[in-house]
Amino acid sequence: NSQTICEGTSANLSGSGASTYSWNPGNLSGVSVTVSPLITTIYTVTATSTAGCTATATVTVNVNAMPQVSADNSTGICKGETITINATSSTANFIWQPGNISGPSITVTPLTTTTYTVTVSDAIGCSGSDDVTIQVNPLPIAQFATTAPQCIGFNVNFSDQSNVTSGNIVNWNWDLSGGQTSNLQNPSLAYSSSGNYGITLIVTTDQGCKDTISNNIQINAAPVVDAGLDQQICPGFPATLTGSGGSVYQWSPGGSTTSSITV
Repeated sequence: NSQTICEGTSANLSGSGASTYSWNPGNLSGVSVTVSPLITTIYTVTATSTAGCTATATVTVNVNAMPQVSADNSTGICKGETITINATSSTANFIWQPGNISGPSITVTPLTTTTYTVTVSDAIGCSGSDDVTIQVNPLPIAQFATTAPQCIGFNVNFSDQSNVTSGNIVNWNWDLSGGQTSNLQNPSLAYSSSGNYGITLIVTTDQGCKDTISNNIQINAAPVVDAGLDQQICPGFPATLTGSGGSVYQWSPGGSTTSSITV
């Protein structure tokens, strides 16, 4: 007689036809015993009747090694990304949890950090498993503010206002239009031509997750200012000066802020 068990499990052995029983190896007694051999072992039972007669029998407990499986190392992805996880084993029967998915590889898009367990089983039901944890890292939210609209020749200041729920933003890639770029967190630039400029910011976290935002800014042309013709007056007489070409005026000396002044 023989039984086959998986490595690390137990077998129940039972005798019959006698009054007392002694099992070896192990020096166990009883009509039924539970054994947990590490390797295939032959057990001998010595049975004694009420009349004192004895007889022996043997039973072999075959120990089947657990199948081995090796899965990919744990890793991280950015939220929304998809990843393929692989496992290798000499046993062909793979089951992944969560999901109850079969096969040596699975492709997943977890929304939160998740541990995947792959289990392989052989023909008699012995099984082995391995785990892979996929850490899901948050995406940053790219945002910025500017001092635009601005006039030609004056600096436009760009202020990064991006954020991420965990980790840190470590890289800023600015496209400031017109071939102008910057890797500063808060760059500035003076534009030489008026118009509408598209600005793009790409931010990257220390986990490699990215977000992009694009906005437009307006650069205004400088006004063409005219203070009028030169005038000649007699001492003590007034002159009226009129400016044009702007919407706000300031005269010097005097500090007047109307378009026309009398001096």
